[in-house]
Amino acid sequence: MTRKLSRQLTLILAIFTCTFFYYRDFGSRMIYGYAALGALLALHLGFRLRENDPLASTPVTMAARVLACVIILQFLRPDARRDVDTISYLISMVICMTYVITAPGEHSGVHMASAAMYIGAMAMAAFVVVFTFLPELFLSLVYPLLSVTAQRYYDFFAPLGYGVSLGTYSYTDYVLFLGIAVCCGDLAVRPRSRRSIARNGLSLAFLLLGMVVLGRRGELLAALVAVLLLVLALCSRKKRRIILLCGSLAAALGGTLVIFFLPQLAKVPVLARYVETVEQLLSGGDITSGRGALMAVAVDGFQSSPVFGVGWGQYVSLSARIGMCDTDGNLIEDCHNIYLQFLCETGVVGAVLILIPIVYIFVLTVRTLRAAKYREDTAPLRFASVSFLIQFFLLFLGLYDPSFQKIVFWCFYGLALLFLKGALAPRRTLLDRLAPLG
Repeated sequence: MTRKLSRQLTLILAIFTCTFFYYRDFGSRMIYGYAALGALLALHLGFRLRENDPLASTPVTMAARVLACVIILQFLRPDARRDVDTISYLISMVICMTYVITAPGEHSGVHMASAAMYIGAMAMAAFVVVFTFLPELFLSLVYPLLSVTAQRYYDFFAPLGYGVSLGTYSYTDYVLFLGIAVCCGDLAVRPRSRRSIARNGLSLAFLLLGMVVLGRRGELLAALVAVLLLVLALCSRKKRRIILLCGSLAAALGGTLVIFFLPQLAKVPVLARYVETVEQLLSGGDITSGRGALMAVAVDGFQSSPVFGVGWGQYVSLSARIGMCDTDGNLIEDCHNIYLQFLCETGVVGAVLILIPIVYIFVLTVRTLRAAKYREDTAPLRFASVSFLIQFFLLFLGLYDPSFQKIVFWCFYGLALLFLKGALAPRRTLLDRLAPLG
């Protein structure tokens, strides 16, 4: 029973992650989802204790333990902010990191999680594309079923040129990127069949269309950069130079064509936000949506307490002076740069302690990715590619978006670590599977 449930832990976290905000949008509280996730985890731990099954210690689990302990210690500081949001964030971190620590990383469970992530992302992309191009259908079929919060969210962002999302726009993009990561992982392995290339290529195009339609420029940029870096990491040095040269020429040509046909592109509703960005760049306008002012507050906070910071979650007490609010009228609680926020709230000491395990895990992922290229078994390369993409997407996005400060961060980051565990875990042979029966 313990082994059966252990194999499903990665799948359970993948399903929960891909459906995280559906419940909130349709009126159910997120706490019920976390209660179910925690109950399954408690059941798994109970079985392990009863059967005296020890937890295996791996580089991934050790780094996860260190990161979790650092976050908990920051939360326990006397000057830390403790309210419903920060407590919920801590609970999410503890549950997801416990999944990482206790899940075995067996290939079968990671493969099932990949399938769940792909299906969830494709379903999300279909929802986004269909209802963005057919808003009347959305307003008649889906909108009446949404919670008041979700309706207000749509009413605010739809007139600004955004597409239709489930949950928040950033969360929707995160789920779409899970599908992109899985498709890229499949395309990374060799040999590839024509059927696999066609299926994954078309899926990638559809998922990217969903991201474009949503209108979130930051997530789209992070996705494109992550995929490009994966391609470069898997190519030989000669091919890498060719790809960089061709990519630079294509970018220059594409940029020229966009500027030339800008008036025509402005007439396409789903491209309105991208056209606005280009126009602001050409006119020297602000494309940061006020992020510069938020980051300046974080810099001031760091300068006032550079060693230990102003306290975990206390950025909001500093940002009150500029009065920037979200769609619900609440003060913005983050500076849209996770690294500046680490320095502001935890100082140099805390920022270093948080980043050491994160950087260690990312470096381990890169090394695993490079080593997996030369293995006969294709699963480690596939899993390492997915882990690399998710980690880089979240960390690059953190340069201009509060990816780390979002409660969903730990679900997605936890999946990345579980895929890395899968890449590092040896494939179980038939004798291994029969051993418990003997």
